[in-house]
Amino acid sequence: MTKINCPSCGGEIPFRSSTSVFAVCPYCKSTVVRHDLDLELIGKMADLPDDMSPIQLMMSGRFNKKTFFVAGRIIVKYEDGFWNEWYLNFDDGSSGWLAEAGGDLAINFPVASGLKISDKSYVQTGAKHQLDGKNFYVTDVKKMVCVGSEGELPFRGIEGRQSLNVDLSDRSGGFASIEFNDDDGVQAYVGQYVEFKDLKPKGFRVFQGWGKP
Repeated sequence: MTKINCPSCGGEIPFRSSTSVFAVCPYCKSTVVRHDLDLELIGKMADLPDDMSPIQLMMSGRFNKKTFFVAGRIIVKYEDGFWNEWYLNFDDGSSGWLAEAGGDLAINFPVASGLKISDKSYVQTGAKHQLDGKNFYVTDVKKMVCVGSEGELPFRGIEGRQSLNVDLSDRSGGFASIEFNDDDGVQAYVGQYVEFKDLKPKGFRVFQGWGKP
């Protein structure tokens, strides 16, 4: 883990992942971009909207016999509401995401897409795309915008960041998503839906009246 002093308040900002390039200072909420051992101050993060998610930064868990911890979060807004994308770092050095929307969880990992940013004009519901050697079919296409972030991320999770999000299914329980962003290009992810308790979570948020997962 690398700790670098915030250029705004001087507090230590931890970078636990070598792939993280963006972080929100835990003390003053300044947003910074990492350039090796230097930090560039780019703005300030507003207070995040409160929610009832049991997931929080530094929560740990297990998936496919590997331990992970939650390194960051981005909150995105779309036409019908909000959802969380939690950035996961695994003990083998890999990373992934845990999408949380409407009580559903999907864990997914980056894969090559073979798509260009210009291809977003042709994406439509029902279209077939091959990802990670499997056929997936588009189930939903929506515009999304970042309304806040915390922790560390592998891209600039600034407020107002706009993307086109594409959800896909392999029609047998598999899940995939493709994100088109004009600055970061095309990112594709493949994974599956999971239950919170199956992640063997530790260090999660506890609410009064809730039982153990």
